[in-house]
Amino acid sequence: MSQVPPTVPPVSGSVFMMLARDKPGSEGPRGTYLADHLRYVEANFGAYLACGPIHNESGDTVGSFFLVTAEDADGAAQLLAGDPYAQCGEVYESVECNPATVAAGTWMGGVIWDQSIFS
Repeated sequence: MSQVPPTVPPVSGSVFMMLARDKPGSEGPRGTYLADHLRYVEANFGAYLACGPIHNESGDTVGSFFLVTAEDADGAAQLLAGDPYAQCGEVYESVECNPATVAAGTWMGGVIWDQSIFS
């Protein structure tokens, strides 16, 4: 049987999951703006819980995911709008932004629910 994960406090603030799907043929612009995109992520590091490229089964990049903290959905959208990949208009075809609850994971060190509910 697996070890029971510890209960940890929830992430403070509002969390949003953003999925940005790439336009067809966006490989070139992705390469062109990569360094600027990474500098932007580093400059706004505190807002990102996790982010990275999304790949298809062949390993091709087909988009990006962003798990971010922001005051509201507009703040999350503004964060992404400032990213060079979004600003250039050549990478993302669509962006979806949804409120999210970070509830469990090894990277956060446990789960947010009280384990006593199972006793």
